[in-house]
Amino acid sequence: MLSAATTILVVELAPALAAYACPRCYGLKGVGDGIYVDKAMPTDELTQIKSILTEAERRVRMFFGTFDQKPVLLICATEACNCRLGGRGGKGRAYGSKFIFISPAGRNAAILAHEYSHIELNSRIGIVGLVLGAVPAWFDEGVAVIVSRDERYLRIDERGKMHCLTEPATDLPKSRREWGWRAGTKSEPIYAMTACRVLRWMESNGGPPGVLREISEMDDGQSLRIFRSSR
Repeated sequence: MLSAATTILVVELAPALAAYACPRCYGLKGVGDGIYVDKAMPTDELTQIKSILTEAERRVRMFFGTFDQKPVLLICATEACNCRLGGRGGKGRAYGSKFIFISPAGRNAAILAHEYSHIELNSRIGIVGLVLGAVPAWFDEGVAVIVSRDERYLRIDERGKMHCLTEPATDLPKSRREWGWRAGTKSEPIYAMTACRVLRWMESNGGPPGVLREISEMDDGQSLRIFRSSR
């Protein structure tokens, strides 16, 4: 069991983690299938959320082929809920392969599919790969943009094909810490650049199956072969 001091530290520094452990303690109610929503969420919005989740799952399956993960979802409908769970401007965040926090602004298929992509990729990498940073942060984020088909960072033509909006002009962050800092400054179109970098690689390596093949060939938490000598 957690000590009292550790419990206080978790609650103060990681309220989303504390809410995952006790959703009701943070004003969330369970609505089935591991989904916890803000008690202030109207019934009609809950119906819409379930439709959005279905679409987000469909997008993930289009890329990965399967999506059997069942992460716990913590979904806020109000800024009061967002503040309680430690929201700091982000629309959503996946925690390992276990749970996802969604802010009021993140309740759409693109954001949810983005976070589902992180969950699926994290589950395939495994805990050793996650701890060792086997997959660069920019690759994880680029895949998530592509999976979500987020038109803020991609151009999608009338045939449904995705195209770059911004060519990656700089080295992209490998670590989560560097990613968080650079994405947080909003001084560069970093999501669009990562999506473009991954798209370019996919065009020469068989598309999504090429990405899945590289992930399946990882060994003992080592970095993906295609990134061991690059950023």
